[in-house]
Amino acid sequence: MFRSLFILFATAFALTNSAHADEAVTVMTPSGPLVIAKVDSDLEAMIFGGNGSLRVNTAYMPDVLGTQEDSVLLRTSTGGTACSSLYVWVTLNDAGLRKTEEFGTCSDLGELQATAEGTMLVMPRMGTAGTAGYVLNADNTVTEIELGLAPSGIADVKDASAWAGEAAYSVLTAPEMEAALLEIMSWSDLEKVRNASAVSSDTMSQDGEWFFAGGCMPHMCNEISAGVAISANDGRVIAGYWSKDDRGELFGKPDTTLPNGMRELLASGY
Repeated sequence: MFRSLFILFATAFALTNSAHADEAVTVMTPSGPLVIAKVDSDLEAMIFGGNGSLRVNTAYMPDVLGTQEDSVLLRTSTGGTACSSLYVWVTLNDAGLRKTEEFGTCSDLGELQATAEGTMLVMPRMGTAGTAGYVLNADNTVTEIELGLAPSGIADVKDASAWAGEAAYSVLTAPEMEAALLEIMSWSDLEKVRNASAVSSDTMSQDGEWFFAGGCMPHMCNEISAGVAISANDGRVIAGYWSKDDRGELFGKPDTTLPNGMRELLASGY
């Protein structure tokens, strides 16, 4: 045991004090320390524990998100924008040092939650609405669980003022709004509008006889945007989509003059 610890710390010390070392962190587990070291010349990080070592793919130093018994959850970075982050569990116990396959939706917003299924990493899906959960199994595999859309908590979704302060994406992905939205557009158009509003530009606020909010697509805010409006008169919903290539598209039948925000979005984006 003492010889293993000596080798572990000697190796980590040599690595982190070399000219190529970026940084290192140590995480204590019930079976001993894990040393995570990033070498700035590689798109990898080295992990040392017990008598073993392994590598994980990452452009930057992994983030330690939490632990579960003998396992440590790391968030890695791909270095790109299309899929910014992935996740990996690293375990150190009597069976040695090992890791899971990389997993995740490419979102960097994953967070650990205590659930009936155990400790779960929860994150939004990318490219589609909804939430995914991931649970670490005893055999060092990870199970993905579809969590669906999160309820808005709004009692009367036709009350436009009840949505005040909510982002367009929150309205468009609220399960209580899905039926009304599918009455004015197809499923593929709904997914398109949701994705185009994922980055919030503002929140729902009164705009004429409507409550309106807009947003844009991550990493493409100058090229694709969308918005949603709810009538203060009768609760009807309309949505707008704009892209640099296809220009503006309106979904739904307004009963009165469009909100100024929607006009702006349809004309030139938001």
